[in-house]
Amino acid sequence: MPIVKNYVWQCRECNTSCVTIRSECGCICGHRWRQHEQAEGQTRCIERNCPCRRFFYIVAEGSWQLRCRCKHKSNEHDPRPPHNCTKCAAKGEHLCTGFDSPWVCNCDHSWASHFQTWEVKELRSLMDFDENV
Repeated sequence: MPIVKNYVWQCRECNTSCVTIRSECGCICGHRWRQHEQAEGQTRCIERNCPCRRFFYIVAEGSWQLRCRCKHKSNEHDPRPPHNCTKCAAKGEHLCTGFDSPWVCNCDHSWASHFQTWEVKELRSLMDFDENV
């Protein structure tokens, strides 16, 4: 059977793959997944002059954008870990020590309980299913 490898946003608490990272999914650097290397162990941004070294999934829906506890948007944070807030730093505030959101996923666990990883799945044909089940 064919095997497919996907990059997913997974919950540490319930071990659920909450989001399969697709080409349009956004990174904290402001670029999409399709603008990042997509090989295991290497997910750096390939856009010219982008300092992002690893895809960092940011939940977004339409024009809504995830915010940090410091109240600033994800794209107002450094794309390099620990993703410090550039807006707080510009104001001389040092409240934000790295991007962290109070947002809660549909799996009922916090944003911080999630991580990105590669998931390998075996594809099954409809012919593999028993009609009597």
